[in-house]
Amino acid sequence: MENSKIGLVSHMGTLTQCGHYVAYMYKRRKWVIFNEDKVGGVWPASFQLIS
Repeated sequence: MENSKIGLVSHMGTLTQCGHYVAYMYKRRKWVIFNEDKVGGVWPASFQLIS
């Protein structure tokens, strides 16, 4: 699936009513972060898988 996209939202804070949300998207074999008005690349090692 060459055109597949995966996205997720991450919350940083103690409660859902306060804190900060960022969005990640996997596009064209790269992870991208959307943080306020900034968009940038993400190193794969930045992610920690939880099972």
